[in-house]
Amino acid sequence: GLGDQHLFGNSGKEKARFELFASAPFRGTDLLFHDATQHLQLLGEETEISQVLGLDYVTLLQGLGHEGSSLSNSLVRWCCISDLELRKCEEWALNVRSDPLVCVQADSMIGCLELIKKNEADAVTLDATHAYFAETCALAPVAAECY
Repeated sequence: GLGDQHLFGNSGKEKARFELFASAPFRGTDLLFHDATQHLQLLGEETEISQVLGLDYVTLLQGLGHEGSSLSNSLVRWCCISDLELRKCEEWALNVRSDPLVCVQADSMIGCLELIKKNEADAVTLDATHAYFAETCALAPVAAECY
């Protein structure tokens, strides 16, 4: 989960094994997170999407109605929208020691939002436009990228 940035972030202890904010090893750019991301900032439960839309990306959306689904103490199903993202996600999952991470794939950000609404995924990285759309679907931001 979010604690992984302490292991795999820019100054993480396990950065040699896996870099959360780097895409070059996967022959892509901005996979899962912007390559320029310094860290993820947790957002409060009452954070409105309008408060974070100034940030380029809003990450980790979670359905408000999910029963027993908590990003802090359970399996996280991360939705990816490209084969390269999926490969990076699977490498991340192999390196996670705490909360299990499972990578699922959809063909678009909207597809990922639909999977989250159907409780078939828990998290996705979204741009501001899709984050606004997600709020209209009763999904809430959990963290934002800081550059």
